[in-house]
Amino acid sequence: MKNLSQGAFAAVLVSLLLLAACNDNENDTDLSKDQPGDYLDGGTSVQRNNNLNGDNKPPAAFREDLIIERVESDFFKEAGQSARTDNPYGLAVSVNSPYNGKTETTSYWGPPTHGIYWGGDWSGDFWLDNGNTSADFGNFISCYKDVYLDVNAIQYPGGTAPQAVKARLLSNGYACANQNYNSGGYTQQWEIIGVHNGVEYQLGWILYAHLASNLVYSPGTVLNLSGPVKIGTTFSTGSANGCWGSCHLHIELFNHRNWSCYDVNPPATQASRIGILGGLGSSVVNCPDIGSGTMTNWARNAINCNRSSAYSSQYDCNKAYDGGYSGTSKWVSDGNHPTSWMTLDLGALRDIREFKIFHAGSVGEPAISNIKAYQVQYSNSFYGPWYTIVNANNNGQASVTTHAVNLTARYVNILITDPGADNYTRIVEFEVNGN
Repeated sequence: MKNLSQGAFAAVLVSLLLLAACNDNENDTDLSKDQPGDYLDGGTSVQRNNNLNGDNKPPAAFREDLIIERVESDFFKEAGQSARTDNPYGLAVSVNSPYNGKTETTSYWGPPTHGIYWGGDWSGDFWLDNGNTSADFGNFISCYKDVYLDVNAIQYPGGTAPQAVKARLLSNGYACANQNYNSGGYTQQWEIIGVHNGVEYQLGWILYAHLASNLVYSPGTVLNLSGPVKIGTTFSTGSANGCWGSCHLHIELFNHRNWSCYDVNPPATQASRIGILGGLGSSVVNCPDIGSGTMTNWARNAINCNRSSAYSSQYDCNKAYDGGYSGTSKWVSDGNHPTSWMTLDLGALRDIREFKIFHAGSVGEPAISNIKAYQVQYSNSFYGPWYTIVNANNNGQASVTTHAVNLTARYVNILITDPGADNYTRIVEFEVNGN
């Protein structure tokens, strides 16, 4: 019995020593060794590798203001575990232009099947609109341009709009198969998550390729998508090769419900949306219109307005969406400054297809009083920040101006930069039309 006790004690002692050694090894693995994101280079992070030809850069600071949590609640607590992918409520999001401007592609370079290298449902090469039907590869107008992760909630027919939208950085790496940054830059792959009644549903992922090395997000970072988030700039320093020809973005989308439609009408998108993730469909197709029939003027449902100034209470901002269409029912600024603005709260997320501005001339006033230059903007907050979707020059001072768009938003703003004949801005009616 004594020998057995001594043997048992020795066995326990050996077990404790082994357990301590294991714990030391786990700590080395977790803390001492290089982890994803330790060696971050701009828009993406790459683990240190001795074969990167000196491509390692020092880590940059995290954008802590955009990070909600590194490890997502409920569905990311266990390694490899992710959000639900069944999407029973048909949650959907609009995937918008990666640039601050009109996005272009061509039938050759565009969706649905241009070079699917990462297993997406569809892919395409995108650049800023160069004003013609040719690719940007010879004009280089998309070099050094900011790249945005721009995704917002929408309500697709038969489905429900997410109550919140998040994105989680799944992975990053090199855009070219030779694993060399100088051949074509980096990639970022973002998982898109829709939230409904506190439950997170993984809708699909978006991959951006040919990003430069100027912004840092580490794999596992979760962002609250309350507006476009800058994730880098376009790669612009390589030489033409089999992987990269000029400044552009290769984008791939994948939907867990096998329904990742594309919304590109070559040679250019008509507004900001390039595709949709989520929904209740079952095929990869050109995105259908959301809704049908006569459009609704959502401005008539606005619950609040704000403005830079008003000439008087008779000509305050509420007169610009009351449906009056008369010279006595319009918003007029106080005339003290050439720049003015007006903001509308539409009361809920609205599918917006058109902005229509009725200027002073539409009710018989001199055309010289019509606004000459303005921007139409949207936001996820009544107080901004604002993102411009229309940048208009009305040099001919037309009395009614119309702008086709394709976005979902609750808050819209019109910023006047040139009111025309004098410093007084005059807007008879500001229509926000959609389905």
